[in-house]
Amino acid sequence: MVEEAMRLQREDNFQQGDIWRVFCAADPGRALRGLLSEAEGKNWNSEAWRSLINAAMNVEATDFQERLANAVLDMPNATLLEILTPATQWLERKRAAIGPHFLALWDEMGALAYPETEAGSDEPDDDSDLMFEVLNRPGGILAWSLLDALGASQPAKDSGLPESFRDRFNQMITADGRAGLLARVLIAERLNFLHFVDPNWTYQNLIPKLGWDHHEAKAMWQGYARSRIGAANVFNRLKPAMLEAIEKRKLGDNELQSILASLVSVAIWHHRGEGAEFEFADAELRRLLTIGPSSLRSHVSWMLWRVMSDVDDSTDDEPSSRSNLWNEVVGPLFSAIWPLDASLRDKQTSQNLVHMILDCGNAMPNAVARVSDYLIPYQLYEISHTLRLDEKHDAMVAQYPLPFIQLANVLIDPDAYPVPRDLRKLLDDCAAADQSVKHDDAYIRLDGLARQAGA
Repeated sequence: MVEEAMRLQREDNFQQGDIWRVFCAADPGRALRGLLSEAEGKNWNSEAWRSLINAAMNVEATDFQERLANAVLDMPNATLLEILTPATQWLERKRAAIGPHFLALWDEMGALAYPETEAGSDEPDDDSDLMFEVLNRPGGILAWSLLDALGASQPAKDSGLPESFRDRFNQMITADGRAGLLARVLIAERLNFLHFVDPNWTYQNLIPKLGWDHHEAKAMWQGYARSRIGAANVFNRLKPAMLEAIEKRKLGDNELQSILASLVSVAIWHHRGEGAEFEFADAELRRLLTIGPSSLRSHVSWMLWRVMSDVDDSTDDEPSSRSNLWNEVVGPLFSAIWPLDASLRDKQTSQNLVHMILDCGNAMPNAVARVSDYLIPYQLYEISHTLRLDEKHDAMVAQYPLPFIQLANVLIDPDAYPVPRDLRKLLDDCAAADQSVKHDDAYIRLDGLARQAGA
């Protein structure tokens, strides 16, 4: 059966090119029996086994996975090496069904993926999308599967790596070549979990590789930057490297934004009166926003907006209200970290800050007064599509007409962009809410612009 299917694929590739793959998906049990029969005659067709391995990832039957595991353990290294990528993917995905064979299979594949010596490549490695490579090549996939297996065992805090795992993690930490690097990048992503289990092992094997004097630091940070904030002592130990990464732009924008997000989160904790054990000052964050690229300021402004918008609507006297969050946490933090230099302002950051202001609830007047000096004009085709997107914004116009007028006045510059078509309606609505706004300089200026636009 196997021989005939492979013959059809070879001889009539255009019409029957995937007949064995289709058969494996339709009847994996019978396909496995056919391949085992072939194996008894020392015939291990790697192409045929690859199709079955791919199909096996969708099979739930434990007995099938056990028979397949035994077959892979008996497979010659030369065949296993040819199908190593799908085999490691199958090992990771069906780890629970494979059960007691998992570690033996991991060792077989690990010996091939992490050879003691690896031939060099004439082509330079491309690290532009390193994490994609980590998750799609055997070196990274094997690390992924072992980390998941360790997590499934639910180790206690500071319990130490079990011996059955320690030797294998050490193998990946010391492995030469590209596969070893891919493993270490994924291990770096899970550094906080490993520190929870075995702090000593983590400090000895991982933390030093994140120092910028280490030759693998850039790759390791591409992994660790994806993780969340861990223990305070890890954060404090790595903080100088985080600051250096941003100041000297040692990583790509995505990684730098992730690192900055962690730093901003710690700053927010401090303004909430939490996380005192994390050593980070507002002045350090202000420096990063001052010397960093505009993309970082835009990202932090987006973060502050999301912090405000994610709060459930509450009455003003509740501790969880938007107004209290602004007055006690986000507002003071913003004033402490945001650079005043006019050359550092841009349209995208201004838009994010305006959205943040509009989500401040009853603290909106305070937010306008605090943030207006950091805004620059950007195009407002219609105020109804930019500043009055929601019913709550219309309620603000009625409740706080003067701050709304003052905010619009900062954003509208006829020398840069056309005057919004519905500016007159905003002015009329604000005047209807409070006639005294007509005497404010901001109203008088906007009223003149609306008249000119309508002339």
